[in-house]
This record gives sequence, C-alpha cells and structure tokens, in this order.
Amino acid sequence: MARHRVLVIATSKYTRGGITSVINAHKQGKQWDEYGCKWIETVRDGNAFIKILYFIKALGQFLMLLYGAKILHIHSALGTSIKRKNIFITIGKIFNKKVIIHFHAAEKSMLNNPDKNIIYSKIFKKADKIIVLSDSWKKLLASKLSLDKDRIITIYNPAPLVERSIIKKNIVLFAGTLIKRKGYDTLIKAFSTICRRPEVNDWYLVMAGNGELDEAKEVISDLGISDRVTLVGWVTGKTKDDLFREASIFCLPSQAEGFPMAILDAWAYGIPCIMTPVGGIPELVTDEVDGIIVPVNNYLKLADALLMLIKSKDIRDKIVKNTDKRISSDFNINILNSQIGNIYHDLIEGK
Repeated sequence: MARHRVLVIATSKYTRGGITSVINAHKQGKQWDEYGCKWIETVRDGNAFIKILYFIKALGQFLMLLYGAKILHIHSALGTSIKRKNIFITIGKIFNKKVIIHFHAAEKSMLNNPDKNIIYSKIFKKADKIIVLSDSWKKLLASKLSLDKDRIITIYNPAPLVERSIIKKNIVLFAGTLIKRKGYDTLIKAFSTICRRPEVNDWYLVMAGNGELDEAKEVISDLGISDRVTLVGWVTGKTKDDLFREASIFCLPSQAEGFPMAILDAWAYGIPCIMTPVGGIPELVTDEVDGIIVPVNNYLKLADALLMLIKSKDIRDKIVKNTDKRISSDFNINILNSQIGNIYHDLIEGK
C-alpha cells in the first residue's frame, strides 16, 4: 500500500458540517488506501485557543509528512478557510507538490467583492486542479476569478452507503446548522401553518443541528407549536442514523448552498426532499421528479409542499424511486471516488 502520497487537508473529523461528511465518503473509496491518503485536520469546533492549537498541530504534522507526499488535496470554502489553507498551498508549491483545491463554498455573494477576488484568484491559480460541486459553480469561479476552465473539474458530492428502514414515522426532518442561511425559521413558520390540520395532526417536525437554538425555541414558542417541534441538537453516529431512517420527509429551505450533503444523506436513506433553487440544486434536481423545489424564504409555498407530501405517500414513493436512480448513477459513491482516484493518477503521472 502506498504511504501518504496524498495529504488531505481539511477540517477535523470531529467538526460539524458537509466537508467532513464528504471526506468520510471519500474514505470509503479504494483510492483512499491506494494512494495512501492522510487526513490532516486543520481546525475543529471550539474556542479560539483550541483552534490555534489545532492548527499548529496540523501544520507540524503536515511538515513531517510533506517530503513523501505527491499531492495536497485541499478542501476549502472562501474567507478565512481558504486563507488558512493558503499556508499549506504555498509551502507545498515551494516543494513542487501537486495541489488540488476542492471548493465547497455555499454563498455566491462571497465572490462579489473585487478586492477579495484578487486575493482568491492568486490562491486558486496555484492549484493544478480545482474541483467544484456543479457546473454552475465552475462557470462562476472561472468568470469571477479569471481561472482557466480546463483546470476546473465538476465532481458531485457522493451519496453515502447506508442501511434503510422500511418502517417510517410521520416526521419531517431538518438537519443542518441552525442559521438563517439554512432557512430553519422559514421551515418552522411553514410547519406551523399546517400542523393543526386534521391530516397533519399526527406529524412532527424534528430539527437536528447546533447554532441558533435559543432563537429557534423562541420562534417555536411564539407560534405555539412547542408540542409539535423537537430540537435535538447536533447528532452523529447511531442517533443520526436512526433519525434519517425514521423520517418520511426531509426539508432544507436554504438561502444559499453548494450542493448540500444533507440532501444526499436524505436520498441515501430513501427520504423525499423539499429544497430551494440555490447553488447547484436547480442544475441537479428536477422539481416534482427527484425533489420538490420551493422559492427561497417563502413559507407559504413551503407549507403547500409539505402538505402535498404529507397527504400523498404515492408522491413520496415516486420521488424516492427517482432519487434512487440518481444515487446509483450521478451520485454513485464508487463512481465519484474513482474520478478522484483518476485525478490523483493523472497528477502523479504528470498528465
């Protein structure tokens, strides 16, 4: 087995978020062992002191392993994330290492500042390959940062391999950080408009995630639906697995996304999803075929979508049947991991 020819530089495996889920999915592929991938964890949840110590530890580990490495696979968003990773990129290029920037940014507005774009452009031009989550992000990144499109490759996030349950409960599930960008407040309002209807009376909203928990509790209390909504906090392992196995509907009404791993998690567990037309979603999801798409911040349209899926198991089953086709093709974990492996091969062989 190859020893650490690829250094995967990203957030900690203990950090909440989509990047960690993506790397965990990549670890399931044969390319991980074939190229001796080593995950160097640069940051984790915690206070500033913990984050600084974690970064120093990561930098030390990186320097120890750099000599034998061929490729740096950098997972990053914009802002502080890419600036922090630039230290690893710069050192790597000094020692003639190949660099992949795997771009996970969600908010396209972050590319609207010309001054910051000059900085981002200089960093991204150091990369030998740039991986993005959809073709729309490829076009935007190339345009805003003046990058060569031939160096940008679209590789979708993979749907994980999980075990499903045939027993479902009357649960609408939200999973993600409770911040305004994820639209959690819109979902609460939407559910409140329908939850007292007879056909919805035995349905519940479960919200998994950290973040603005106090704000969410206040909205729930003000709407008088504390008996119908449960905030479970951030969940992992068996608790997360059980939640996704039991849920009948998944909803993520975000204001901005790349292509969220939470949607792919839900698809993997056989849950029909309601989402918004942001990031790569309009490119990859067809409304009422493999998902239900509603306008951003429109709780009434979202309420209508929820009601439609709650009332019709046939529609839910039809959507799941269609998404099963997608996760066996476009989002197939084995196919996508092979694409990552092909990039590693080509860079090492100088292609």
